[in-house]
Amino acid sequence: MVNIVHLLVFIPAICYGGTQVSKPFSFFEFGNHDFHSLRRVLKAAHENAPDISKEYSLKKKSVNGLDLAVIEFSKNPGKHIPGVPEFKYVGNMHGNEVVGREVLLALVSLLSENKDNDPRISWLIEHTRIHIMPSMNPDGYEMANGLKRDENGNKHWLKGRANANNVDLNRNFPKLNAIAYKNERTGGKNNHMEPYQVALDTPGLQPETKAVMIWLHEIPFVLSSNLHGGDLVANYPYDATKTNLHIIILKLQMMKLSGF
Repeated sequence: MVNIVHLLVFIPAICYGGTQVSKPFSFFEFGNHDFHSLRRVLKAAHENAPDISKEYSLKKKSVNGLDLAVIEFSKNPGKHIPGVPEFKYVGNMHGNEVVGREVLLALVSLLSENKDNDPRISWLIEHTRIHIMPSMNPDGYEMANGLKRDENGNKHWLKGRANANNVDLNRNFPKLNAIAYKNERTGGKNNHMEPYQVALDTPGLQPETKAVMIWLHEIPFVLSSNLHGGDLVANYPYDATKTNLHIIILKLQMMKLSGF
């Protein structure tokens, strides 16, 4: 039996090398795909495999009005089938972290061009429904991509990380830990679940964040992966402390490094 978790989590690694894939990419090359070229890759992938794919956009656009574009792959594109697990990949939540964006575009091309060449891909199409959103922060990417490099060939390392409202989307979702810990203190529910509309009405939510929350509400995803760049980090529910002890420890470590 094919291990679906391993395939879905590690499938970007089979884009090159050590695979059974025999057909090379015909409409994709790694590079810097701006919004329009990203859409062209998704369009080409769908046109190449219209029977197993569907393009769509989330119900809210970015701050600057760009679509949050998605392509899905399954034997029944556009339709949820009970018992068929739904999986999603999201890239480029931080607009200046481009590796995940490019890897997901490569994955789109891989699935589109090798559904009949690689038994692993054929199995995935047959047994799962895979949604791929290469960029959750198209505005941030366009900002970062348009920056000029300095004399050393570098760009500002933070500009474009946030969205067009200068909000870090990775910090913008409702703080589930805080809700649970507040409930503990006040005698409320000891879980982090909030009614959908209550969560959606959280002050300060950005349109990109709301779009993803609506997406999560409408499709019963069972497994997800959000690709960032720059370090290896894992986040879990309830991974924040009840106090600011971690901040105090970090400040003490910084003082020690500074010689205080």
